[in-house]
Amino acid sequence: MIVLLDNLLTNPFTIGLTRNELLANAVSFFIAGFQTTSETLLFAFYELAQHPQIQEKVRRGVLRNLQY
Repeated sequence: MIVLLDNLLTNPFTIGLTRNELLANAVSFFIAGFQTTSETLLFAFYELAQHPQIQEKVRRGVLRNLQY
């Protein structure tokens, strides 16, 4: 998971999804179910907590993309 996040932040165009496709996948992810979503988020946050350098890259990427 950390490798995937790092790869997406390093080269965001490798996955071949448009912004709308990425948004649609994110919405589907949250609608799919509470337990699976919470478990996946828990795992992702745990991994980010264990790797502060990746956590900071994710944080910068989120902040950069939220500033349209």
